[in-house]
Amino acid sequence: ARYRASGPEWEDHRQVDCGCRRPGGCHYSPRQGRIFSGHGHILPRRCEREYPGSGAAHGGSCRAWTVLMEDHADRRYGSCVSESPRAVSSADIARMTSSLYIFAGSEGERRASKFWVLLILSGIIASAGVLLDSTAMVIGAMIVAPLMTPILGTGFALVLADRRNVLLNGGLVLLGALAVIAIGYIMGLADPLPVVADTNGQVASRVSPGIIDLIAALATGLVGAFAVVRSDISDTLPGVAIAISLVPPLVVAGLTLESGATNQAIGALLLFFTNVAAIIATSTALLLIYPVRAAAAAAGHRVGQLRGRTLFAVGATVVVIAIPLLYGTLTVLSQSLLVRQAQPVVDDWAEEAGWFVSDVSYTQGQLKLVVVGTPPTPTEEDLRLALDEAGLADVPVAVTLVLGDRQDIEISTGSMPAS
Repeated sequence: ARYRASGPEWEDHRQVDCGCRRPGGCHYSPRQGRIFSGHGHILPRRCEREYPGSGAAHGGSCRAWTVLMEDHADRRYGSCVSESPRAVSSADIARMTSSLYIFAGSEGERRASKFWVLLILSGIIASAGVLLDSTAMVIGAMIVAPLMTPILGTGFALVLADRRNVLLNGGLVLLGALAVIAIGYIMGLADPLPVVADTNGQVASRVSPGIIDLIAALATGLVGAFAVVRSDISDTLPGVAIAISLVPPLVVAGLTLESGATNQAIGALLLFFTNVAAIIATSTALLLIYPVRAAAAAAGHRVGQLRGRTLFAVGATVVVIAIPLLYGTLTVLSQSLLVRQAQPVVDDWAEEAGWFVSDVSYTQGQLKLVVVGTPPTPTEEDLRLALDEAGLADVPVAVTLVLGDRQDIEISTGSMPAS
């Protein structure tokens, strides 16, 4: 049988330390002469019969009672015996609050200064990495960047219905994003050449996000939230920082804005907000699965009423962002199919004139070809006719002819002659 925590019988209960990490711990009722778990489940009477002198039953030391529960308590009723893998203690709540709320407590000013110093430095490192097309520098900037903290803090505040910290953390994310964009724009002024997708691989990889980026961001955000709620796996956070792209897209947005490539800047911003929305959504879901709200209330934190419309808004944001991502994915897929269809036609056209095709791509609404050979040059009319016959009559084409002879050079093995 079990006893629910309601009615006048529960009024004379007092909390005892039974080693349970669930909110509310365990309670001893003098009237009932029994110990109950924090969620109202009665502990088996057979345990009391076998251990009638338990100190916990008389308000004394709970160590004996803890051993008693470990040996005999009935797990069917969820007693405090075996700790649930989803248990959250007051210490966990204190750790999460101090790590995710940058402005909380007496250390708030120090954490804020740390945040801005690391953010500015990561923005500079990321800008340099993009300008130099250096993957190693960009990864270093990802590890240094502190933007993950206020984003996870926003999800934590949403779960607790803490409006003040939702606004503080959300505002900090927006201000930080604007600061990094400005850093990228200023760094772009130092480069006389435009920094765009056509000439820079780091830019190209961040201006055309697709639905796969959203799926990866959801998975990565889930790992980040899990590492926050479980202190024993916090060593995965550097990997999460590398997997989730926050500062590099903002830097790319600033650099491409300075170069006049507004569409590419919008694509980079879409990638950033995709990652932010995914982190907030997954952290909110995971923290709701874990009993964070109940644990926070038991620890004395103010927990507001979590309304359904708040959760709906979080989910709707992810859905709205998924629409342009899905469109982008379908667009890239159709372009890839178009290039695959045009490739054999273009190769045949070039070979007839003794030329060869070095590159075929579809960008900015055009099928772009780079063809290398020696005079005479192949005629554009023949190419247009061949594409029309292949069903590509509505595809505009831009051809770049590179005049030069192809040379095949064989280098034998062996030592080089001394100079």
